[in-house]
Amino acid sequence: MKSGLPLNSIKKIPDNPVNYIEPEDLHKLIMESDATNCLDKQGNPIFSFIDIRDTSLDHVHKADKLTIKTKCKIHSFIIDDIMVAEKKILPEGKWIVFCETGGRGHFLSRYIYESGKKDILILKSGFLNWEKKEFPTDKKYK
Repeated sequence: MKSGLPLNSIKKIPDNPVNYIEPEDLHKLIMESDATNCLDKQGNPIFSFIDIRDTSLDHVHKADKLTIKTKCKIHSFIIDDIMVAEKKILPEGKWIVFCETGGRGHFLSRYIYESGKKDILILKSGFLNWEKKEFPTDKKYK
């Protein structure tokens, strides 16, 4: 399976619950979290962003240039890498996953849930929805 191509899988995609966060709720959460540099009282990350937009495809809208503006850590992964080595490369704690439109996030959440990771929120309708609602963005690479 390769990102951006039709899904052909020999294994059925698990029918696990998917939890979404609306852009408005995420913006509020970011504002609160940024006030503490995204750390709880013990110094642990409140959450980590997982950006699974595929920047290698020409038709992807600004994925290689813009991201959500936050002080929180944003990890960028290709979904294939997560599927192969999820436990080795992904951060601990709560995740907020975003992709371009929400489709990859939905798939990833269902897959990862099966392996025991349950503390995942998916940005509803993805980064395009974030931009459409005119929430703050930042340059991905500074």
